[in-house]
Amino acid sequence: MNTVSQETQAHLKKAQAAALPMQKKLLAALIHQTPTYQKLCNALSTSTEPLPDLWIGAGAINQSLWNLFHHWPADTFLKDIDLIYFDPDPSWEAENQYIQQIQSLTSQLPWPLDIKNVGRIHCWYHQHFGGKPLAPFENMTEAVKTWPFTASAVALQIYPHQPSEHATWIAPFGFDDLLSLRLRANQKLASAEVCEQKAERWLKQWPQLTLLKDSQLR
Repeated sequence: MNTVSQETQAHLKKAQAAALPMQKKLLAALIHQTPTYQKLCNALSTSTEPLPDLWIGAGAINQSLWNLFHHWPADTFLKDIDLIYFDPDPSWEAENQYIQQIQSLTSQLPWPLDIKNVGRIHCWYHQHFGGKPLAPFENMTEAVKTWPFTASAVALQIYPHQPSEHATWIAPFGFDDLLSLRLRANQKLASAEVCEQKAERWLKQWPQLTLLKDSQLR
């Protein structure tokens, strides 16, 4: 059954043909309408304590759009929500305070949240995933630019909330691969094995995807 309106389908086609500034507005409007974004934004808006600038990224963005391309509900296959922010304080205590605060606000959501301060990823990445020690990220864009696929290397600011026409994006590779349903591996940080595992799972879930082989970025 087609669960995506003709208006949404037209919106997607328009985004595919648009230049980058218009793509940002059109895609923000689509994401703002998804249950994932709306429920998370509503939950965060109830906070009585200061929160950092929060960004929703990766799967909650690219997978939501792929679902719409496949005419499925936007939250199909969504297992969790990546919520990120930047704080130069690398202490676990500071990050954990925000994690606890955000989890208390979002405890009723149907999806678990993966909350990370990208300013302290270098403190634990090597121990968890091996490889060379990671230099600290100096900003959000540096972190997003290392994500495993160009199509999923996108983040949208969710808190403080802005209307979709004024939404702020981080998309270091643009949106063309995302909107063309292309999987282009990015091995700036993720290994070839990690990329292959993700691609194998995604191709089964979203059959319209196309994997570009031997296209790893350096």
